[in-house]
Amino acid sequence: MTGMMNGLCGQCGGWCCSSDFALGVEVTATEYMRLNGLIPGCVRNIGPGRNVLDFDRNKGSCPFLNMEKKCSIYDQRPEGCREYLCSTLYEVLCEETEEETRQSSVLGQSGE
Repeated sequence: MTGMMNGLCGQCGGWCCSSDFALGVEVTATEYMRLNGLIPGCVRNIGPGRNVLDFDRNKGSCPFLNMEKKCSIYDQRPEGCREYLCSTLYEVLCEETEEETRQSSVLGQSGE
């Protein structure tokens, strides 16, 4: 698993994979073949040259979200999933960066 999966992304509980985002992840022709090979019927065609990862209505999430609310194909996930920037994750990262900056400033001032 990559560092992000072990970090904040792996701790979120699959929010983006259980939301409206999971309804519209477009996949390439290569991804279509690979993903349908893993779970037949998980990708559907919505028009000429347009394929989307289908939402598993029984689970209420992406078909690749496992019982632990983790992506079971994280290292091989579609490009659309790789490019998705979760605003919640982004806010947490920004808050951590701001806090680290404040702490560094305080530490730097106390040593003077």
